[in-house]
Amino acid sequence: MTSAETIAAWVTIAGFPAAIITLIIAIQQGIAGRRTASAGIYLTINQALRDEWRAFDNVSPQLKENHLGEVLNLIEIACGVNEDGVLAGNSGYFLRHTIDSIQDSVEDNPYLQALVSKLRTHEHTFAASERYRSKRLKERARGKTRLEVK
Repeated sequence: MTSAETIAAWVTIAGFPAAIITLIIAIQQGIAGRRTASAGIYLTINQALRDEWRAFDNVSPQLKENHLGEVLNLIEIACGVNEDGVLAGNSGYFLRHTIDSIQDSVEDNPYLQALVSKLRTHEHTFAASERYRSKRLKERARGKTRLEVK
């Protein structure tokens, strides 16, 4: 083996652990980036929902349907995001809790149910929300609490 081949072999041997360490760092950064993006998505959806719920509470009865429609559209988006598995870590947990709380509130209130009925204009209206709700109710029936299931 020539000296150039020996040097190349040692560089390769020394470079392999460095490449592994770099790969591990890159994976950790990817995970951290995904969680940061998840938190941003969750905060954006949560703030929009809070704003619409506040508006719903503070408007005249004639405008309540519009604001509830916006809340339900945001819930539809949130259910789609959840279904796509976009959120990582605790952000997904918080999103599911938010969706469950709002869907429970609507289900427990006949006035809100009546407004929802008026807002369903097509069979596909709120389809992601209905899929989400059906899945969560089945999970609850099997004895899992609404927040345990990920």
